[in-house]
Amino acid sequence: MSEEVALENLSYEDRAFAPSPEFVAQANATPALFTLGIATIEACGDEEQKKRFLPDCYDLKKITAFGLTEPKYGSDATSMESFAVKAKDGRDGYILNGEKLWIGNGTFADYIIVWAKNREDGDRI
Repeated sequence: MSEEVALENLSYEDRAFAPSPEFVAQANATPALFTLGIATIEACGDEEQKKRFLPDCYDLKKITAFGLTEPKYGSDATSMESFAVKAKDGRDGYILNGEKLWIGNGTFADYIIVWAKNREDGDRI
């Protein structure tokens, strides 16, 4: 059975954990780097975000990156200094402030999940 046919028989969820060895070697990353962003969208995304982003991520048509690590505190999310505030210029979204290091897949990802504290919501992550 070819790899293409084998992947066709997997569910979307299983495909997220089954990138081809050739794809992983080409991207120079480990499967864990691919699944961190996907797992975050699955756990924290609303239904619209899941429908919008996950199918292409499961099919490896789009790649996620995961930005948590910071210069002073590493990957300790509770000590994170990066923060977000709502954009006040009439646009949707947030303005991010802070520094991140070692963002796996960051140089080629289609979607980057950046962890930050929400200043307007009691510094909730």
